[in-house]
Amino acid sequence: MAPDEEYFESRQLVGGWVQLRIDGANVYLEAAVAEPGFTIDVEHNGPETVEVEFKSESHDSKLHARVKDGQLDIKIEEESEDD
Repeated sequence: MAPDEEYFESRQLVGGWVQLRIDGANVYLEAAVAEPGFTIDVEHNGPETVEVEFKSESHDSKLHARVKDGQLDIKIEEESEDD
């Protein structure tokens, strides 16, 4: 894929799903939908980074995305609280 070509990526997390739009060296939050029982907190929605967190009483899902060296770099963290 050419570095300046626009495309979309989606990721499913425990707490919801995120759709990203990648345009050259930029990444944007296109959509985010929480699963039942989760809330959404958008820290950054582009163009340098996208950070989305889904929270419930017992679980946190976090997504961090950026374009690094021309490649989409996505990190996902899933944390459950131990009862």
